[in-house]
Parts: sequence; C-alpha cells; structure tokens
Amino acid sequence: MWVQPRGGPPQNVGAMTLTENLEGSMETTTPHHRFTVLVTAEPGPQASQPTSAPVFTSEVERTE
Repeated sequence: MWVQPRGGPPQNVGAMTLTENLEGSMETTTPHHRFTVLVTAEPGPQASQPTSAPVFTSEVERTE
C-alpha cells in the first residue's frame, strides 16, 4: 500500500493482511492532509516504488 502526497512520489506504508476470503486490511498513519492511497500487487513488502498499475486508488483530504 502506498500514500502519495500531492506533488510527491508514492511512499510505501506497508503490506495489507489478507484473510482466507481475500479480504484485506491495514492501518497506518501519515502526516499528510491531502494524498492518494494506492494499492498495488508487489513481489514483496520492501518495494521502493510501485512496479505495477494500482488495483485500487482513493483520494483523501483530511480536515483536521
């Protein structure tokens, strides 16, 4: 999973945990208030940049 702040590169924030039903979840924190969440299929959790197209993206804008 990646967090990409506006105007910046994607940052690896960890790997999702999947259940046997392939339902995923993950918790993380970020100091950014405006960012995009990207989920990609990577060969391992230590990827320094996305190596494939996202399977999910979502724009986030926090107001706090």
